[in-house]
Amino acid sequence: MALFGRGYTCYGDPGGLATWEPNEVLNSLMDDDYVETREKNIRLLQCNIKRGFNVEVAESALEYILHKTPPGPLLDPTEPRGLDSRVYRRIEILKRLRYSPSLHEWDARNIDAILLAYRNGSLKMDKGKVTYWYGGQMRMGPRLQLPSVREHIDLIDRCRENFGLGRLWIEPRAQQQQRAAVATFDSFDLSGHHGYHVRVQLIGQDKSIIIPVLDDTGSSLLELLATPDCISLGFNMLYPHVLGITQLLTSNGVVERLSILVRAQVVAEDGRPLGPKIEIEASVTSAPLAPFYYSRCSGRILRRTLYTATAPAYGGPLYVSEKKNGVVKQLPAV
Repeated sequence: MALFGRGYTCYGDPGGLATWEPNEVLNSLMDDDYVETREKNIRLLQCNIKRGFNVEVAESALEYILHKTPPGPLLDPTEPRGLDSRVYRRIEILKRLRYSPSLHEWDARNIDAILLAYRNGSLKMDKGKVTYWYGGQMRMGPRLQLPSVREHIDLIDRCRENFGLGRLWIEPRAQQQQRAAVATFDSFDLSGHHGYHVRVQLIGQDKSIIIPVLDDTGSSLLELLATPDCISLGFNMLYPHVLGITQLLTSNGVVERLSILVRAQVVAEDGRPLGPKIEIEASVTSAPLAPFYYSRCSGRILRRTLYTATAPAYGGPLYVSEKKNGVVKQLPAV
């Protein structure tokens, strides 16, 4: 029985597939402690019901867990025997990504090679370590992930020079926090959130645009819109500094977005630079998912380049500094 599409099967009784929430199924594959956490929550809710504590809420939550969440990771019984449990779960996640309609053939070539390596046992999952793939071959690793975006850019440039056109794939790819992203529905008055402006340009290109972003602390990646941001920048699928499909954990569940590397800088409303230009990772949100009032996530750019002295709401002034000093005067509060 297909769960996420072609090539995806269920281990055990498939009777719950019709009612399980897709995000809960994905969570069961990604969370190392999923089974223990689920069983602990069931026991806690059953205890609350027995004690007569908030019974209506506890019964509703228990009903959801029992009927909307799988009891454990759904694995494919046709996969090779004897692999590590983390490898089995990673294989299922890669299958999901492999049949994503937005997957580029260069990414598919890497995923196919990674799946083969997992299945024949030549690739393991070492905690804290990753491997780097390009053109369907492992080019580096296992090792600790390169510490800076600049090093990833240099690695991509070397691979393209030595092996031709292709894309870099980091395996395993950690799930990124993107809590403020609009996924299933729009938060009320999200566009009224306090924000600032960022100048963005593609690596190796001079053209830049200035976009408004949320002053949020719950996102890992700067967010670009396919329209108009990427079109205005001249982005296309041959752009070398693409990291493939990234899974983002939003307040509405897990979504999948294309991830690219860009150069960005915080600027004032009139375009004056505030802090240095840096290379960062950005996600791309497709046009149908982004209404005209859509507010882009800021990622870590402000936290990486500037120190903030206020936390204003809506239209209040945001005071920033390039250096961290003690308080020298009281700033106005809004």
